[in-house]
Amino acid sequence: MNNSIDELPGRGEKVWFIIRQDSHEGPYALSMLEDKLAAGELKKEALVWARGWPEALPFFRVLSAYRGEATPVVEERPVRPIKKVEREEFVFEPASSESTESLPAPAARWPLVAVVLFMLGGGLWLTRQLPTQTELTRPAEMNIDAFRKMSAAFKLIDRPVPVPQVVVSGDYRKIWLTDGSSQLCHYEASFHSDPQNNLGGESVSFQTQASLLQHWVMFDRLNFTEGQKLMPGRYTLTVNRQDCAPQGLLSWWEKPHPALSLVFDVDIFHGTADELQARMDVVFKKKEAAKKQRAEMSQQAWRDIGEKLRTLSAISQQIETGFNELLNRKIAWKLRMDRVISNYTMRFGGFLTNFTVKNDEDFSTLSTQDIPAKVDIMGRQPLINAHAKRIGFLSMGLIERLQKLKDAPKRSDLEDWLRTLQQDFAVERESIRRAIVEATQMADPSTQTPGTP
Repeated sequence: MNNSIDELPGRGEKVWFIIRQDSHEGPYALSMLEDKLAAGELKKEALVWARGWPEALPFFRVLSAYRGEATPVVEERPVRPIKKVEREEFVFEPASSESTESLPAPAARWPLVAVVLFMLGGGLWLTRQLPTQTELTRPAEMNIDAFRKMSAAFKLIDRPVPVPQVVVSGDYRKIWLTDGSSQLCHYEASFHSDPQNNLGGESVSFQTQASLLQHWVMFDRLNFTEGQKLMPGRYTLTVNRQDCAPQGLLSWWEKPHPALSLVFDVDIFHGTADELQARMDVVFKKKEAAKKQRAEMSQQAWRDIGEKLRTLSAISQQIETGFNELLNRKIAWKLRMDRVISNYTMRFGGFLTNFTVKNDEDFSTLSTQDIPAKVDIMGRQPLINAHAKRIGFLSMGLIERLQKLKDAPKRSDLEDWLRTLQQDFAVERESIRRAIVEATQMADPSTQTPGTP
């Protein structure tokens, strides 16, 4: 593959990685690398690599390409053929009495032993010079397109370190990570995705561990600390590699690879990054629409609460006015008392009872809905019922007192009874007024004054 200056990533694209001796850092934007260079945190000779490039380049070469001073044409390295070393086989047969005389003398066997030792030593030396395996074998459950993508990324990093990409199985139950190391290493990994970075719209975090086998690390035991299942999306992966040990003949001369701790972002999704972003955009638009609808339902519930409270305040005022008819001396006492009691019974007594029943039904419907501040809203149900029952209780208290009278009461006593009723209603309406103010503020937060909870 040839990459020309026309294919240089944009300065703001986070696709660049810094290749260290035993690790890599990234992704960074080119501007971030330039900042590190200016701060002395990065040398011009440092190797950097971008997704899609066949190999890492010195940073000064990349800068020259961006300035138009050079064209970073990089060709794939030819694979060096490996010469096969044919070993001569020797077959030793048990010695017999007849063939004993034909065996060579001890001095004559030394050249043969030397040849064998030389061939063994040469084989071991040649084995040590062989390059690290750069071919992966596809696991049976892995999608072929995902495998090809991972194989290409694996070939680009010619170092024994984990590749900053992952592959996920079709059922989202297994995750594969690949490493250039051929040693037996133990891996511990933790994944985290914020609500805005996955299709579930909730935080997802889990931990897992596994060992390296043929350059693959398969994580299939996911211990969730947030969420309940693996959701497609973008994750921050923290992987710790430790307890590495070379296997077979390599253990004679190869040192264990050092422990590593790497952090990089990965996409866990069957498709491209653009496809994942498009899917998340659709999901979040629907989520925002549903959130807006729930907020409107919550605000309407608060408006309904305020309206019910205003209705109770108006009813108490009307009942109070109706009782004042008891002071009308132009009508006989018996007639005016019967008229006041009848008016209350027909207009307000049944209304307050039906009002309480309807209020219970409304809140029963709200209890099944997923709306913000649901607990606070449901807490207003007993408050509204209490106001309605209190108004009815005060009214019926006066009516029962009137019904027990055989004769017309003294005007002073009647005025005292009505004054007491007015004071009780005034206290009740003040409590209702405060509840109305609170409901109005909850329905429209813009009406809240500074310092109002």
